[in-house]
Amino acid sequence: MVVPGTEAAALIVPSLAGSLATVLDQRRLLAGRIEELLDATLFRRS
Repeated sequence: MVVPGTEAAALIVPSLAGSLATVLDQRRLLAGRIEELLDATLFRRS
């Protein structure tokens, strides 16, 4: 017996996981850039 939606979930979940991984990578990159900008700004004012 196959639960309704199992096949759809098997297609969608890996795609969503990949999208989430991409978003998390972008978030890390953006956080690093923001940190660099803040550090540069703070050091210029000192």
